[in-house]
Amino acid sequence: MKPPNVCLYLREHTGLMEPLVPGPKLRFAHKETASCDFEPGKELDRAINQLDVEAPLLPANLGGCPTDGERLPGLGDEAYISEETDLDDGDWREREVRVYFRVKNLAVCLTHRRAALAALPPDSRKAVITFAHAVDKWVRQAPVTS
Repeated sequence: MKPPNVCLYLREHTGLMEPLVPGPKLRFAHKETASCDFEPGKELDRAINQLDVEAPLLPANLGGCPTDGERLPGLGDEAYISEETDLDDGDWREREVRVYFRVKNLAVCLTHRRAALAALPPDSRKAVITFAHAVDKWVRQAPVTS
């Protein structure tokens, strides 16, 4: 049995990512690791905006996604969130929000990264949680193939 392909779904439903990544385009996808990265369709002036998705079967290496910490109720069978703000990287200011959730034996890790020169990028916590709920809803309804 194959789990639902989250990256393929997102490539076909890019509108779900709009609040996080304007005009999202696929940067790269790894079929073996069930991961993909999206970036804005147009260059942002002096900014980085990226969404990374991993959706492997468990047990798996989730690249540092939080599998404990602040719980997110109502998402998957279990879910956690973590945030990091980096103000010490030269002129760059970076904010990263990671959400991990599990539905049965499928783990999903969503990482939204925004960096900008001089000013701290806007907080995306609420948008990442909203996006995670949309992905969770699809995963629960998606057909499992053989």
